[in-house]
Amino acid sequence: MTLPVFLVTFLLSTASHAQNVSCTCRYQGEDYGIGESICLKGSNGMRMATCSMVLNNTSWKFSNAPCPLTELDQSNPTASQSQTSDAEGKTNWQETAMFNPEKL
Repeated sequence: MTLPVFLVTFLLSTASHAQNVSCTCRYQGEDYGIGESICLKGSNGMRMATCSMVLNNTSWKFSNAPCPLTELDQSNPTASQSQTSDAEGKTNWQETAMFNPEKL
């Protein structure tokens, strides 16, 4: 009678422990959680990749989206421009202000 009780207790504790395990993907010594996206170099160049689960393992899933680029505006060092490409391959630029502690 004690063996079935022990076995059930063991299985329940193992199942609850398995649910508490946080899986991560690794890149250059850093951990990234499931669902996090970063820019990785793949066979098609730099692409966005998302950490995901494949069977019982974590894996990077590459998208067709290129990595967002940022260029520093040389005439205004506190502003930068972000470049993205739309579905038709057109380049879109968006200027954003950077934090400047001297203006505080």
